[in-house]
Formats: sequence, C-alpha cells, structure tokens
Amino acid sequence: MSSSLHISTGTLIRALLVVAAAIFLYRVSDILTALFFAIIVASALEPSIEWLAKRGVPRLVGVMSLYAAGVLLLAFFGYLVLPLLFEDIGNISTTYPQIREGLLSFAERIGLPSITPFIAENIPDLLRSSSDYAGEVGGGIFS
Repeated sequence: MSSSLHISTGTLIRALLVVAAAIFLYRVSDILTALFFAIIVASALEPSIEWLAKRGVPRLVGVMSLYAAGVLLLAFFGYLVLPLLFEDIGNISTTYPQIREGLLSFAERIGLPSITPFIAENIPDLLRSSSDYAGEVGGGIFS
C-alpha cells in the first residue's frame, strides 16, 4: 500500500509566512517590550495627569513633574538601600572563612562531596573586589 503526501503551494506559502512573522516578532521583541512598558506607564500616570490638569497644571508640566518625582523616589530608595547592600557584601567577604568552614563541616556530616578547591579559595577575593568596586561606584554616584 503506497501513500503519497501532497502539500499544496498555498500551504507552503502560509507556513513560510508564519515562520517569517515569528522571526520578525523575535527581531523586534525589544521594541515591542519597550512599547508595551511605555503603554503601561502612560496608563498608570494618566489619572494623576488628569487630576493635575483639573487643577490648572499644564499637561507637559504635570508629566515632567511626575517623571521627576518617580526618578527622585527611585534615587532616594537606592541611596538608602545600596550602601546597606554594599556593607553586607563587605561583611560577607570578611566573615567568609568562618562561613566556609561551617558549610564544609556541614557538607561532610551529611555526606556531600567537597566544594571545588578553586571556587572555595577564590570566593573571598571575588566578594572583596566586587564590594570595593560597588563602593566606588555607589560613592561616585551619590557624591
């Protein structure tokens, strides 16, 4: 019993168009993501802008002031959180030997294989250098 498969030209063209559309959407996904985010932000700010417009504030001034307030708020939270984060990274890098010994002894007790020596020996340097770099960047930003 011989059966043949027949695919029409129209089906091939449709399949190629679907593949081309998928490739196109993949290529412009960054643009679509930014556009989607912009629509969400604009929709979220619209009630506040309308409220300011009812009180006599021009639309452009209202939009700019809301964006400025948002940026200032983010900068303020960054100013509060980032130094604490950098301090914690520094504390971890100084107390890492004790933490490492505790973890290794725990791993031995439960029968886990030991951590790769290269990783175990270089983590303090990695933490210390990232903490120093982050401190310089954070200090430069907020100075």
